[in-house]
Amino acid sequence: MSTRNLLNLVLLAIVGILVLIVVYEPGKQQDEPVPLTTVDTKTINKIHISRTGQKDVTLVKSPDTGKWQMLAPFKTAANRIKTESLLTLLSQHSGAQYAMADLDVKTYGLDLPRATIIFNDELKFEFGTTEPLNKQRYLRFNDTLHVIDDHFYYQLMSPVTVFVDHQLVPVEKAVTKLELPDLSLSLNEGTWQLTPQQDGVSNDQANELVENWKTAFAMHISEYKPAPASKQAKIYFLNEEKPLVFDIMFENDTLFLGRSDLGLKYQIAPDNKNELLKLPPKIETPNIDKP
Repeated sequence: MSTRNLLNLVLLAIVGILVLIVVYEPGKQQDEPVPLTTVDTKTINKIHISRTGQKDVTLVKSPDTGKWQMLAPFKTAANRIKTESLLTLLSQHSGAQYAMADLDVKTYGLDLPRATIIFNDELKFEFGTTEPLNKQRYLRFNDTLHVIDDHFYYQLMSPVTVFVDHQLVPVEKAVTKLELPDLSLSLNEGTWQLTPQQDGVSNDQANELVENWKTAFAMHISEYKPAPASKQAKIYFLNEEKPLVFDIMFENDTLFLGRSDLGLKYQIAPDNKNELLKLPPKIETPNIDKP
């Protein structure tokens, strides 16, 4: 073998050793990705979120119905899909783990965590900055620093209204009265009474209008600063004295419904606005001549 070829082989070996040093980073644990916990998500019944620059969020699951409720900052039904997606953090895989005792928390942005989520008042996860190479997120759980995919952090940083249920009316409640600016419906022995009276209005039309409210969803929810409203919608439920009240507002022909009691504003899809404020048209029965 010539001297030149031997020199090339030596240089190639040196390069290989340097690559191994860069890739494997001596001192770094080279464990396979492992889940952050093995906790059964069915045992989680409370979630608390705190984030820099945003209001804290508290979500609890009813032991009776299994439905999630938001206790703070708004006391209302929670968005089940968005809430339960938070539980995926418990099984998310950690790409690397380090003992916190050996680290400077400031280096990883954990002296002032960007966000914190606590499950059942005991499982606490704190989010720091991102590592520079792969832009994965530093996460502290117990006494360990983890490196995880960053998508969960951005999910956690969503506006607080994302965690609010988009359904306007509790579907499990029986409606007994509906008051709108131009009409009122009252249930009397299974039949809807219309005020003011209109000729030719069927009970099916009234049922459909009430059902439209019970199945209505907001396309977007935002915070609402209550203001005097010229028009309102009031929905009364069986065995409840106080109605559910919505302030009716139009902005550029878009319908918004405000809950002054909650401080929330619901944006209604353009195709649905008339379905909530007017009786549906009567379905004409075709006139079939008898033979």
